[in-house]
Amino acid sequence: FPVTITKGDKRVFIVDGEVLGAFSRIPKSGSILANMAAGGSIAKTTLTSKELRISEAVANFLKTHDIFMAGIDLIAEHLIEINITSPTGFKAFNKLYDQKIETKIIDKLLKKAKCFT
Repeated sequence: FPVTITKGDKRVFIVDGEVLGAFSRIPKSGSILANMAAGGSIAKTTLTSKELRISEAVANFLKTHDIFMAGIDLIAEHLIEINITSPTGFKAFNKLYDQKIETKIIDKLLKKAKCFT
């Protein structure tokens, strides 16, 4: 399938089986590296219906396997990575959307912890 990496990728945050949000990472001119550490920039985004279906399917799979939090990456409506060890980008998300995604994560974690007490 043809993939245009030069248009960047999307980071999607999944917490406790729910898609919490996403942002785009866009490579600087002349590069295919969208990673922020490699000079990529960030932008608000919305997920296409296909990207949302993919994200929700992954969210369901993760919840079924007791994986609480992940960041998934999409390029051209294709899943390319599921990152459960260090799903970075929370600060960038907060800055773009004027939110504190960490409070949503902590709230979900505390709610989940009550299930075990």
